[in-house]
This record gives sequence, structure tokens and C-alpha cells, in this order.
Amino acid sequence: MEGYLMPIVLPQPLNLCRKDQDRPESTSSYCTQCDPCSHPRKFCDNEKVVRNPWFEAYRDCSSADCMEEIGDAIDELQQSLDELGHVGRGSNFWFQMSDIQTWVSAALTDEDTCMDGFEEHHLRGRVEAVVRRYTVNVAHLTSNALALINSYASSKAALP
Repeated sequence: MEGYLMPIVLPQPLNLCRKDQDRPESTSSYCTQCDPCSHPRKFCDNEKVVRNPWFEAYRDCSSADCMEEIGDAIDELQQSLDELGHVGRGSNFWFQMSDIQTWVSAALTDEDTCMDGFEEHHLRGRVEAVVRRYTVNVAHLTSNALALINSYASSKAALP
């Protein structure tokens, strides 16, 4: 197999939501509202999250850029998944695979760019460490996906 597979790391959701044992329905609703994976742009602007004191540094310059990059990566990965559902239908296989490879590669670039803002603004600390850990995990998974997609395309090229 060509390419390098990163170690498989299963992502875990960010635990930013306060657990309210007396009102579990409000907890689940709030956690859904501030889920950075499902709604990155909404998460960044969520009033309850923004009022959290340690979030202030995260909210500044770098965080908004990072969340935008992650949002773009999610969109690109979704496009690639949608296209994967149509691969092989018709004579467009190589065009479809090229699109998929481009989108997954762009998502990987977006994930890497997410961290650039923290380095550019010399932000260090708890928030940067948490964001870096999750972003690196997602980048590893995206890298694995790209390697599998490349392998799939190569295997089709080898067929008569």
C-alpha cells in the first residue's frame, strides 16, 4: 500500500458541557448546541460557551479562524462522502476519485491550518493544548481516509 497510515486514534467529543444531573434534558440540549463537531460555527458563537472565562482566549483571533477551518474541513469531508456514494456509476470513475482525493486532501490542509493561528499569535496553554489534541486526532483519521482512498483508486487502476 502506498502512502503512510497514521496511527488510528478514535476521536472523543470535547467535554465542554456541564452535566446537570437534575435536568438531563437541558444538558443534552446544551451539549447538542455546543457540539464543535456537528456545528462548528454555531459552537464558536454559542453564548454559554463564550461566557466561560477560559474560553475568552480561545474566542479571540485564533479560535474563530480555527473553527472556520474545521467547518470547511467538515464540509469537504461531507462532499467526499456524498461522492463516494456515487462512485462507479457511469464512466466518471477517475473524475469522481479525483474530486474525492482533492476534498479529503483539502480537509487535511484545513485541519493543519487550524493550528497555524495559535502558533502565529503565540497562544499557549490549556485551550491550545485541547484544540491541538483533538485537531491532531482528526487529522490522523483524515490522513488514514486519504490513504485508503488512494489505495482504492490504485487498485482500480491495476484492474484490466
